[in-house]
Amino acid sequence: MEFNYKGLAIGLGVTLVWYAFFIFVESYEAAVIAPLVGGYAVNYRIKGKYREGTIYGGLSGAIGAFITALVLSISNLNALTMMGYTDIGTISVELTLVLAIIAGLFMGIAGGLVAGLIFKRQEGKQKVDKKPKTPKAE
Repeated sequence: MEFNYKGLAIGLGVTLVWYAFFIFVESYEAAVIAPLVGGYAVNYRIKGKYREGTIYGGLSGAIGAFITALVLSISNLNALTMMGYTDIGTISVELTLVLAIIAGLFMGIAGGLVAGLIFKRQEGKQKVDKKPKTPKAE
């Protein structure tokens, strides 16, 4: 399997755009779906199966969550709350980044698996070979 950098870049871009949008409109609870959508987008784009979905979806979700948490932490904002996760009190920046990576990883994997399931289902429907009905000769 050759690593698909273009697909990963697309998934990462989608994840970051969704995070930025939800943080901009202050809909912090909805921002938690950003890695899910990024993982879905990358695997749907590369038309991958389950294995590719877990790899590329997890990477795009984890990297996107890390970058977003890092930017929010540098900006002196409560990163976990703004990314849609539960506020667990005052914690260190390092722990915030680790928690964001873990949550982004699992959400990205879930999105990639959903896209793999949809792609496999569509592929299965196309493989069904139905014989066309021919009119009977009288």
